[in-house]
Amino acid sequence: MVASSARKNGISVVSLLSSLYPVFVTASFAVFAMGFLQGVLEIMLAGVFVIFAANVMYAFANLKNRLLFLFLHGGIFLFLLTRPLVGSIDPSRSWMLSSHDSTQFALLSLYVSMACLLLGSVLFEGVLRANSDWRKRRSLLAPNKAGIRASSKAHHKVSGLMRELSRSEKMGYIRRAALICYFVCLLGAFVDGAMRLEVMQGHSYEEYYLVGVDENIPWVIGVLKPMAPYMLCAFLATLPKRRISTICLALYVSTSIPMLMIGSRSDFVISFLFAGLYYIFRHLTDSEERWITRRVALGAIILVPLGIVAMGAINYLRAGTSSSLGFFALFADALFKQGVTFTVLGHGYDVNPQIQDLGFRFYSIGAIITNITQGFIGQTFLGCQDLGETNSALLALNSSSYAHAMSYFAHPNYLGGEGYGSSYILELYADFGYGGIVFGSIFLGMIFCLMSRCIGRSWFWGMVALISSMSVFHMPRGYAIEWISFLMSTRFLLAVALILACSALLAYFSRAKSVANVLEPAKLTVPCSCTGGEERLRVNKFGVRVVPLIVRKSDHV
Repeated sequence: MVASSARKNGISVVSLLSSLYPVFVTASFAVFAMGFLQGVLEIMLAGVFVIFAANVMYAFANLKNRLLFLFLHGGIFLFLLTRPLVGSIDPSRSWMLSSHDSTQFALLSLYVSMACLLLGSVLFEGVLRANSDWRKRRSLLAPNKAGIRASSKAHHKVSGLMRELSRSEKMGYIRRAALICYFVCLLGAFVDGAMRLEVMQGHSYEEYYLVGVDENIPWVIGVLKPMAPYMLCAFLATLPKRRISTICLALYVSTSIPMLMIGSRSDFVISFLFAGLYYIFRHLTDSEERWITRRVALGAIILVPLGIVAMGAINYLRAGTSSSLGFFALFADALFKQGVTFTVLGHGYDVNPQIQDLGFRFYSIGAIITNITQGFIGQTFLGCQDLGETNSALLALNSSSYAHAMSYFAHPNYLGGEGYGSSYILELYADFGYGGIVFGSIFLGMIFCLMSRCIGRSWFWGMVALISSMSVFHMPRGYAIEWISFLMSTRFLLAVALILACSALLAYFSRAKSVANVLEPAKLTVPCSCTGGEERLRVNKFGVRVVPLIVRKSDHV
């Protein structure tokens, strides 16, 4: 209704959203401040939802360049806001945490993070606009170069860049090489899933983190399976056609089904949402194909609610119980339980004194530290202590993993295989307090805006941005540095090296074949007096066939 009336008055939806989100930001600050000063948690929650709505409006106002920003807020909504939302609507469900202080901390940290994410993105785009204005003013001083700048400006349009990138010869070799490597790694991923299902037969989901499943996986499969998402993103960064992209995305989603059958939902949800993110991006930027058709949109409208209900049913299957709830009740129950990370914020606040007693661990970059110390480099060359991967006091008290440290102090059955997970908000708070949430969120807002612009402009950085997007949605219940920690992993470096080596071989053999076709002697029909018009072979002293571009009249006598 609002959009149609806006169009009638000649106002675009983008302009409407750009005008509305500052109003919502101001209103959210007023509402949240009033609730905070009065100590009323319900008013503070209303302010959190208003700033969330403002950020979503901001993202949709320029979706091409704010996709990762929007994707992060999708994770914030699903993992952090659904519990208080459902609890506010359904009085039979309580969304309050263990104490007033812990609930206030959860709401305050959420509001500060979302406000600073918006601030970081706005600052980044403001710098870009200032740089563009400076270039325009400089162009006025050199009008003779206006034509060059005009052509440069046209060259940097997103659609033009994407066509140029997808059609280049070099990108064709990289596309084929990445596709070949992806199918090889995909085979390893399917074998890995089948072996995990076999090992977990007769075990509950909680025992997955105690039985040491990885010890039963051959090292070759353990190398190939983690590289599958890297190979997929390397292929998708070349901007392939819709049909082959859909096949590759569907196969990638199917690799997470074994873990879904075991009881873990996160891999399936993230892979499915990643496919949706890529479809939205290509629909907005691809001028040659229509990615989101009516059938695709209708399928998403039907499948998303069904998927959420299925996720809710898995909660009861994992616990070995059944549910008599109806469709809508099960839908609300699934959302309420999916938002369990909101309670994790409270647990992190409650045990923060014990975590601080462990000393400074730099939890906000813990994933990178773990990749180095517990990976191939640390275990082979640096002599780092092997802390293991299963829940243990050794891992919780000596690693840089906030999830294990916090769960060790907060969860009563941590050593039994259970845990609470983590959140980028808690890791920033554990390292630097509220200042960490402020400056960390500003940085994330800036970097996600930058990375969204990389997709379709550069193959390597587009691949990095796509891999990061897989982790961005998970960050509200994952690690603060999860979005970029893969750059330090040996498997990512190996994946890039394999793709470049394979593409170089494809280019070499392709060019060698072309040269062979040129150098191959051929019979040319060249009429001349000495042969009476019959065919004769004309080859120079180097064995290269000669094509007469100019035929003299004497040759026809």
